Amino acid sequence: MIYPNLPIKQVNKVIIGADYNEEIYKNLQNLGVEPIFTTKSTNVRQGIQNHADLVLCPLTTDEFLVTKEQKLLKNKLISLGYNALTIDEDLSQDYPNDVFLNCVIIGKHIFYNPKTVSAKIHDFIRNNDLIEVSVRQGYTKCSIAPVSIDSFITDDISIGSRGAEFGFDVLVINKGDIRLQNFDYGFIGGATGKIAEDKMVITGKAENLSDCDKIKSFLFKYDVELIELTNGAVEDIGSIFPLI
Repeated sequence: MIYPNLPIKQVNKVIIGADYNEEIYKNLQNLGVEPIFTTKSTNVRQGIQNHADLVLCPLTTDEFLVTKEQKLLKNKLISLGYNALTIDEDLSQDYPNDVFLNCVIIGKHIFYNPKTVSAKIHDFIRNNDLIEVSVRQGYTKCSIAPVSIDSFITDDISIGSRGAEFGFDVLVINKGDIRLQNFDYGFIGGATGKIAEDKMVITGKAENLSDCDKIKSFLFKYDVELIELTNGAVEDIGSIFPLI
């Protein structure tokens, strides 16, 4: 079975935020992957206004939730044959009103903070018998880089512990090495994305991360190649979502 965030074949499109390092987009195109851009969300704080993981949530391989201002993205997804629904809540600068869609489905599990997500997320959980992994972190997708249906990388110790409780193989890495504009640091989930079963892209040079060797060893265990999209700092750009 194919799940969101975890492509089997190489994808030819990803959803990604705009206005970051042009090398990211050029090197995705060199890999045969077309970037589809989200619309800038001026409702949230500067530094994260182009973050796709605040305005989009893949529910299945063909169904997405988006925020109200993502009309162009919604129409684009529909034109490509996907189903896209708009949530009722309005994004705003104050947490938790910026994380209505910041959760992640890995296989049959959903990692999320039940107090902060959109009502439509709760509806989807009820209607699809997902296994709920509740966490305290509202920036859940930012904090998780899915590797396989039963493994992921995170820089949040509490999320790592919860994943282990549910049988996931988890690599917990040091926090603070990833750049995020206007913030002290970013997160591993926001700097990565799978583009094939055996390929994960990362926004910068992995060697700039103190746990680079651990990350590469963990990915090697799952036959996943880490592809660097730039030679610069690893930057949290709000996740890179494969269109499967």
